[in-house]
Amino acid sequence: MHQPENSTPRKAQATGNLTPRGLQTNLTRSLRHRFRRVLRQMVVGSLVMSSLVTGVSCTRAKYRYKTNKEAYYLIDEKIADSGELANRPYRIEVDSRSRFFDPFNPDRPPMPEDDPVANSYMRMVDRKKGYPLWEANGRTNTTENPEWWSYLPLDERGVLVMDIDQAVRLALLHSPPYQQAMETLFLSALDVSSERFLFDSQFYGGWQSSITTDGRRRNNGNNSSTVLSTGPYSRAPRGLVMQKQFASGADLLVGVANNLTWQLSGPNNQSANTLLDFSLVQPLLRQGGRDVVLERLTLAERQLLSNIRT
Repeated sequence: MHQPENSTPRKAQATGNLTPRGLQTNLTRSLRHRFRRVLRQMVVGSLVMSSLVTGVSCTRAKYRYKTNKEAYYLIDEKIADSGELANRPYRIEVDSRSRFFDPFNPDRPPMPEDDPVANSYMRMVDRKKGYPLWEANGRTNTTENPEWWSYLPLDERGVLVMDIDQAVRLALLHSPPYQQAMETLFLSALDVSSERFLFDSQFYGGWQSSITTDGRRRNNGNNSSTVLSTGPYSRAPRGLVMQKQFASGADLLVGVANNLTWQLSGPNNQSANTLLDFSLVQPLLRQGGRDVVLERLTLAERQLLSNIRT
């Protein structure tokens, strides 16, 4: 049969050569699709990394180690300033030979025996359910070190023989007042650390990202749009903040605000805004002067020195 000249197969019409405009449209769609896929992978990776970092750094053991290190540094500093000679370092940890040594994990201690009525308030208070995991680390019915008897200097007959020196050593090892004095010294060192921190350069900041997608109906029939914004964030006036207080009472505040915006679909526009500002406030009358600003720090330093000598 004779085929008309103007009749071409449907397949040929559907897969004919694309115009430059069609090639550009397909390329743009492919790039957008790839960019969105990479963006999703970056977001998921960031969430995973932030959770890992939080899990590694923000733990009870980490905070306890940093606290002890700071307090012991201040105690040793005051020992050197006072000229006192200590036979051993002043530390809050209890000797493992002492009868009140706690053999359990200091970061996850078990729950000891409690008064039944008082314990009921931990389970239900004012008809509200309490914390359900009080016993997550187990329970214990002991109040002293079960191994302390094995450290006593017994002779071959099992009799405790002591002279004056041995009596003093055991009294110091098992003395609650001496341990209480160590704890008081430790707390006074924490007071000094807290007051010194107020005069350090303190940094605040975080990071936030947001994506906004509007369809055609929301845009009154116009093209849909997808906007991605990212930048630093904090509850301070700026996203990234550095604050420092001086001994005269002056307060310096430096802030940085930055915002990056990408238009993934719709109008082709991107923007980046950065703002850097600072303020310095010096009180002249109220809350001003070294005698007022340094009073709490001076009292904390003097109290720590007094506890060292005590």
